[in-house]
Amino acid sequence: MPDLLRGVQDVFDQLDPFSLGNRIVYFCWLGLYSFTLVVVWRSRHAWVRFSCFLLNQILSVGVVISWSLTVLLAYTYWLPSAAIFVTVAGAALYLFRGKKR
Repeated sequence: MPDLLRGVQDVFDQLDPFSLGNRIVYFCWLGLYSFTLVVVWRSRHAWVRFSCFLLNQILSVGVVISWSLTVLLAYTYWLPSAAIFVTVAGAALYLFRGKKR
């Protein structure tokens, strides 16, 4: 009986948009997306841009996390989302600060 209850609880945890797992996936996706966005823009090497583009496409919204869940989490956690985006984008800009040809 406890296994059945744990199984039902796991299903409801997956459906909860604010579950810990969904929040972890969202913030990891946001950090990786922010980094790859800046790297594709600033990198000098074509293979780095292409690798980040492929990673960006693999982890795009709709594949890993649904559009509606992303919008809901971004709206609810707008301040942490903005902080992560600014921090990661700033770090990526610093790492790829060289002049572009």
